[in-house]
Order: sequence, then C-alpha cells, then structure tokens
Amino acid sequence: MTPPPSSSADDELVRDLVLRAATGTLDALSVLTAERDDAGEIVDFRMRFTNDAAAEVTGILPADALGRGVSELFPQRAAWLVALWASAIRSGEPLIEEIELRRSGGPPLWIRQQIVPLGDAVAITSHDITARKVAEQELRHRATHDPLTDLPNRTLAEERIARVVARGETLVMFADLDHFKSVNDQLGHVAGDELLVQAARRLRSCLRNEDLVARFGGDEFLVCISDPATVDDATSVATKVLDAMRYPFHLAGRSVTTTVSIGVARGRAGDDPAQLIRQADAAAYRSKRTGRNTWSLYDETDRRIQRMEEAEDDSLSRALLDGTVQHRLVPSLRLSDGSVHSAVLRPSWPHPLLGVRDVVDYAASAPVPERIGGLDRTAALIDPGLLGDVIAGLPSGAFLRIPLYGGPPEAELLRALEHLLVRVGADPHRVSLDLDPVALTSSGGPVREVLLDLASTGIGVVLRGLGDPNRWEVDPLQINLRAVEITEAHEAAGAAPRHRDAVVAGVVATAGRLGVDTLVASVESAEVLASMTELGVTAAGGPVTPATTPWSDIVERHRQGRTGT
Repeated sequence: MTPPPSSSADDELVRDLVLRAATGTLDALSVLTAERDDAGEIVDFRMRFTNDAAAEVTGILPADALGRGVSELFPQRAAWLVALWASAIRSGEPLIEEIELRRSGGPPLWIRQQIVPLGDAVAITSHDITARKVAEQELRHRATHDPLTDLPNRTLAEERIARVVARGETLVMFADLDHFKSVNDQLGHVAGDELLVQAARRLRSCLRNEDLVARFGGDEFLVCISDPATVDDATSVATKVLDAMRYPFHLAGRSVTTTVSIGVARGRAGDDPAQLIRQADAAAYRSKRTGRNTWSLYDETDRRIQRMEEAEDDSLSRALLDGTVQHRLVPSLRLSDGSVHSAVLRPSWPHPLLGVRDVVDYAASAPVPERIGGLDRTAALIDPGLLGDVIAGLPSGAFLRIPLYGGPPEAELLRALEHLLVRVGADPHRVSLDLDPVALTSSGGPVREVLLDLASTGIGVVLRGLGDPNRWEVDPLQINLRAVEITEAHEAAGAAPRHRDAVVAGVVATAGRLGVDTLVASVESAEVLASMTELGVTAAGGPVTPATTPWSDIVERHRQGRTGT
C-alpha cells in the first residue's frame, strides 16, 4: 500500500512543524553532517542544526555553532567524537555513550548522547548528567580515601603499590606515630584526630606529588616511592620525615611533641606487594622496640621474626578452624593474704614447635585483628556446665573474668555471652567482662546498649588500662606488665624497673581516687611481685601466682559429673 500523494505545500508544512518541534523541544538536539577526505574517510562533522536546549548543555549558542566543525567546537575531544559518530554511520545502528567535554573557562561537562545515524549525518540527543557523574565520583572517592585525612585508604594504597611494584624497583615505607594513644587518652579523640590530620600534611609535604602517601589504619601511614634515586638512598627520605615530625603540634590549645617510628622495605619488579608492606611494618616495629623516633631497613633479623609470627598466626588459624582452642583458668591472688581475688579464662591453642600458646603472647607480638576476634568468639562456645563448675569452684568472694582482646566488641558476641551466662545460672556478680578502654569509648550504639544491659544485671567490667571507669562502675583497674613500654634505652640505662614501677604507681593512685582495686597481670618473678606489693597493688597474676584450684581439676570433675564416673 503506497502513501497518498502529498503536495509541496504539505511537505513545507511538515518540514516547518518538524523544525519548530526540534527547536522548541526540551531535549538538546543537534544534527551534524560528515565531511570526508579524498580517500572517503570521515575526518570531521559539521553542525547543520542545533537548538536552544543544546546550547544550555554545551554552552555554545546556536548562532556560534552552525556551520562549524567539531574540530573547532570541541578541539580537545574532536578526534574521539569523530571516530565515535563515524562508527555509528558505518554500522547504521544507534549508539548511546557518556562523554566528558571540557568547556573553555568552565568545569568539565558530562553528557549522555543518543546518536542516531541518518545516512551521512548523525542526529544527537544530549542530556546533561554532570550532577550524577559528580555524585558517582564522590562515592568512589569516599570508598578509596580516608575520610579524616583525605589520603588514599588501605584498599587503594595496596592497589597502587601493586601497580608500582609490577613496573620496577620500589621503596615502601611504614610510618607509625609514637605515643598516639597517650594523646587520645590525655586530650581526647578530637585532638587525636587533629594530630592525624596535621601529621598527614607533614608527611605529604616531605614527598613528591607522584609518590603515594596513604593512611593505612589507626596511627599508621604508608608511603610508596618509585624514583630510582630515592630507592637507592632511603636514608634521605626517612630522615626528612623524622625531622618534619619533631616540631610541636598545636592541639586543643596545647603544644604537643610527638615522633614517628619508620620501617623501610626495598622491592624489585615482580615482588609480592603485600609482602613488602609486611616487611616495612616489621621494620617499623623494630624501630619502636629500639627507642622510637628512628627508622630501620628490613633485614634478616626482621625476616626471622616475621617467619616466627607467621608460623604463630598459622597455628592459631588452624586451631580456630579445627576447634582446638582451649580455655585456661589463670588466677590472680590478693597480695595481702594470698587468697584468690579473681580468675581469668584465657584462650590458648597448640603450636607445633612452641607448645601451648596463649592469647597474651600472641597479642604482644603482631596480632591479626581477625584472629583476635576469632579467639574472642570462642568464649561464647564454652560448655555451660563446665563454666558453671568453674564459677562454683572459685573461693568465696572471688569472681571470674571473661576477657575480650579484639578491641571494640561485637554486639552479637556480647549477646551470645549474655545468653551463655543465663544458661549457666550463675550469680552475675561473680562474673566480669575483661575489656580494653577502647571497647567503652569507641563502641557504637548497639554495643553500648548491650554493655549497659549486662551491667544492669550485675555483671562487672574489668578495665585493662585507663578510660572512663566511673561511667561503667569498673572494678578493678588492670595493667599488663608485658604491655608496659620498656625500650632498649631504658634497659641500657638500667631504668626499666623504675619506669615499670612508675607506670604501676600511677594506676594505683588513680584506682585509689576511684575507690577500686588494682590488678597486675604477667608477674613473672618474685622480685617483681615484691615490687607490686610495695606499690600497694591489690592483686597480681602470672607464673609466680599458682592456681589454688587447678583448671585441670575442674575440667576433670566436670567430665566425671557428665559421665557418672
């Protein structure tokens, strides 16, 4: 069926209506014709029609655009646009593409083009999607950058280091702020955050724009340099960073001096980037052990220590997977009369070379947070009957401490422990959670709610170190002697005992003002035990304070009770 013939007047009317519609539509519409060279290849497109809506998108008025080529209108993207539109003409199929255009004197413009081939021309409908693209870029930035310092985060840092290492020699530097926890404890987390921001700026100022500076986590920063001259001379960049950090920081109206401990690892093309980061971290740990405010280059000593730590981590991973983590009852005795003050259920596991390993030993080395969290979760899996026997077996007045070592606890874990204790049916006043202060200061709403619920039932809190004890009715305050910072400089000067005792005396004085007990863990000699007694410590635990009721006896009685033997 053929269409009815039309008069020239009808054709003119249709063309007029189409032109008016194209001009008045809210869509940005342009029509461009192809220009070819002598070989028939499309080399440019010339603007034949564009409406006011297109001018709003591109910023080019129709009068200024008509008759001009793409090479004049968009010189920075002309070759790409010509190739794109030419491909639509060759295929005869419409295309949809998102394009970034840069306008003279203005910000980048993102448009979504629908490209329809019309013989040797293209009709293009454009939509401004700049707002959406900006939002997407902001989301990507947030996912890959630290919100506090705006430096690349750990994820992005690892990706970039992998690309750099694949190309050639690399210098990876791990920088750990010294005494950051003290700033947080004394001046508050706002001041601690400001210290991190200022430290990030100083670190960035020491390096070139093309060098990677990232916040790896907490008070740790990561640097990656690929400049061959710097790789060969790590001393220069490490010294520059050390010097930059020595100047006072101005925080919360006070002048605060801190330093940084640095570890450096050299990498070659093809090295494992994750291993290089671990090597730099190990070297930084050695810098901390040797007095801080210095730098160390990863060497064979670090390699041996690292292998031992990896072996320990492997043994713990297997124990968590196989369910072979056990809990030992470790008592603390009152120094006044030798009676049991409290006892802690401490997770341990078998090591193929070192025998039984303990969570305290593991936490004091280079713990993997996920493994520590896994150990914490095993506490909720203890047999309720055995736990009841343990609590019942403690002397009158003594209580059981259930330690959590993984930082801020999970609300689900706290609820699981609450349910376990309900099943046991024990007096809640004979049970306490053994927590780090960060668990009380950094926990979110759900965790705080569970902690308050547990406290309302009578379950206590034992705090490892200082935090906000009045708020949580903490009793006692606890200090682990293995965690007291004794540097090689202290030991060389013979000042280690004086430094240790000064730290303990401070905790005893604070506990006295609060009216709570003090508990010292990891007492490993009779001399240290005597010092703790002289300092007024309430109770102590460790190898020199043997259990009055051995854990093995309680386990055996529980086994006999269940089997009827």
